[in-house]
Amino acid sequence: MTTIGQEMSKNIVEAAKSNEDLKTLVQAIETAALADTLEGQGPFTVFAPTDDAFKGLATGTLDAWLKDPSKLRSILTYHIIDHKISEDEFHKLTADKRTPSVSTMQGSSVVLKTQGTIQKTRFVNDAKVVKSDIITSNGAIYTIDRVLIPVSST
Repeated sequence: MTTIGQEMSKNIVEAAKSNEDLKTLVQAIETAALADTLEGQGPFTVFAPTDDAFKGLATGTLDAWLKDPSKLRSILTYHIIDHKISEDEFHKLTADKRTPSVSTMQGSSVVLKTQGTIQKTRFVNDAKVVKSDIITSNGAIYTIDRVLIPVSST
């Protein structure tokens, strides 16, 4: 397992490639021709569905997206914010029971939420944040337990 310090020297794509739970996401990023963008200067925040999140999609959904790079790109850019959201910022944005919307690169917005009083659980729409301390040279990765699907793609 890589430590946070080791990830900071990698860009988002390199960090995702070194994470055993993000193999499907890396394949999708490459298929949708987003690798160059996410290897760029940034900063970006990526809400990264785990391999298990992709397995939770209806049968055939991922295969259909992989055959339609334009559709896949729309889905994936719904997971990307064009600035870095640190853990502190995530908590500040969701303080006082607010549920802030954050615009994605796809054009639609996602809603950030926290639940709980002592051990705050973070959510992006209805996807639970599994891990949030993956800081890269050009942004941050939050692994999530579901694939986010913009309303326009349903």
